[in-house]
Amino acid sequence: MFRYWIYYCADCRYFAHVHCALSAEYVYGNENDDMGDVEGSDLVHLPICDDEPYLFYQLIQQFANKFSISTNEESRKADIISECRSGHSLILFDNSTTESVVETNICDGCVQPLLSPPHPFYGCLDCNFFLHTLCATELPREIENRLTKFTRCYETSKPFDFYVCGVCDRFCNGVMYYDETNKYWVDVLCAALPSKIKHDCHKWCYGNIDHHSWACKICDYYIHIKCALKKGTIKHRWDEHHLSLVYPPVKGHPQAFNCELCSVDINPNFWFYYCVNCDTSFHALCVDQDVYSNIKYGGMVKDDNLHQHLIRLNGCRQKFKCAECGENIAESYIWEWNAPCFFSRKPLIQCASCEFFVCMECIISRYGSSEPRGETVEYSVDYNEFCEITF
Repeated sequence: MFRYWIYYCADCRYFAHVHCALSAEYVYGNENDDMGDVEGSDLVHLPICDDEPYLFYQLIQQFANKFSISTNEESRKADIISECRSGHSLILFDNSTTESVVETNICDGCVQPLLSPPHPFYGCLDCNFFLHTLCATELPREIENRLTKFTRCYETSKPFDFYVCGVCDRFCNGVMYYDETNKYWVDVLCAALPSKIKHDCHKWCYGNIDHHSWACKICDYYIHIKCALKKGTIKHRWDEHHLSLVYPPVKGHPQAFNCELCSVDINPNFWFYYCVNCDTSFHALCVDQDVYSNIKYGGMVKDDNLHQHLIRLNGCRQKFKCAECGENIAESYIWEWNAPCFFSRKPLIQCASCEFFVCMECIISRYGSSEPRGETVEYSVDYNEFCEITF
């Protein structure tokens, strides 16, 4: 029972203390103002949807083209990636017979979908390793801004390299750019992001305020880069329709939302995915896995130092015993203070032939990250559990 007066919107289930509502500065203007549309008409519009695979690819292409006209001959050279992680030579696929491959695979470089013909790509079918021609041959070796210089890192000789991108805070096993001075990694997509965007969650456009967020210059409204990169519509095996990303305030749905994956009620003040046709809901973190959402799964390699059979990187969907540490690992619920819980599926190594598994912590312990190594970076993998990753 409430002890104090509050302001309340019944449609949106939105509450505000009286002093909070009255102290907020009025900055939104008339709802018919079209200021953002005028200023942001040519800006990148997020989120992208499942049927729009080209936007991020186009950003990376613009990024590569920008540095290809650099005056520095050495920095504009692109080191060609010609082998998969198992050392097989890559084959160029450039005709319509590869359509089935395109539909089910993503690029190992930028971790974005392969594009349909006539867009060629390189690949090794035996190892499920694929690269856009852009990622294989055109990405610059070095990029520079007024503060620092980044060098491209991608070692196909290391089968399970993980980095934490310093911009979106997600694990990545694709192409990264490394700042040796500050021990800082940026994945290729984040390196290609523009300084301003438009997003459906807010009326006006955003400017880049720091390495992790965009902010609206008109309102006190911020959005993390990793949140802005969430897809507007996605497919999930638990629903036959596309799920749509929903932002607060949520109207016209007085009953509670309950996540189909973790069976926990959804706080409508946080973004979540929803199917209108089936009235099913999912925590955004349950279906896109947040810090693990920028990882290429499914690639197979041979590592005789670890196991005698081919092994692949998968998302955990079963309880297993790790062959390295002996721990029993299972899918788990992760809770963060004042934020939604989510259903965590950490990556694991799995044998293609037998019951052999290696957990995420042992993957990092065994393979670490690419050289050069330096200071230890502390990163919150499970939000409330801290894990050390040595770079």
